Amino acid sequence: METYRAMGLQGVEMVVLGYNTPAISPDSPEIPNLQLFHNHLSMQAGAYQNGCWAAAAAKAGWEEGVEHIGGSCIIAPTGQIVAQVTPPVDELISLMIRSRQTFYADQLILPPTVALLSITD
Repeated sequence: METYRAMGLQGVEMVVLGYNTPAISPDSPEIPNLQLFHNHLSMQAGAYQNGCWAAAAAKAGWEEGVEHIGGSCIIAPTGQIVAQVTPPVDELISLMIRSRQTFYADQLILPPTVALLSITD
């Protein structure tokens, strides 16, 4: 969360990040169904607490014997996930946004498959 805060204090409009979260954590193998929830929850909190967008690209599938959860998403400054892939496959998502615009995700209609992230002023 300190990364989001440090950027938020500088007036960032969007945090763009990548992550490689394993599907099963060796520290808590009893809760594999919560991995994606916790992963998104931390990004949603960072976006909401700092009033910025978050675009997160996730590794999906298997690499070097480790399964990754995927779940790439775009999160609004309200903390709402407004575009998300369907894990565990690799997909691209996009969303047209206007910078520094008040945004309410319940007013947005997204097509089922979108292709590229664009930011406009």
